[in-house]
Amino acid sequence: MQIKLDDILYVMGQKDYIKIYIKGKAKPVMCLMNMSTLEEYLPSPEFLRIHRSYLIHIKEVTMFDRSRAKFGDTFIPISDSYKGTIQDYIEEHSMM
Repeated sequence: MQIKLDDILYVMGQKDYIKIYIKGKAKPVMCLMNMSTLEEYLPSPEFLRIHRSYLIHIKEVTMFDRSRAKFGDTFIPISDSYKGTIQDYIEEHSMM
């Protein structure tokens, strides 16, 4: 199955599998791959790791707060070890 990068909302890792959540799809696509391998294939900074188990498509985030990223009605946790990465991205891409 081919998935367009622009259609990816976020990716959730579960051991040696990943679930890819796609715009307009009720169920995620599951495949045999680990997060670090997928992270190498996805363009940075368009896709950012925000948690040991989550990669997000930064352009699809509707809101950030201190510990979560929001996609519609879904909240994804941001772990403490990745908060600096998110903060750096926001500062770099904000108009101030």
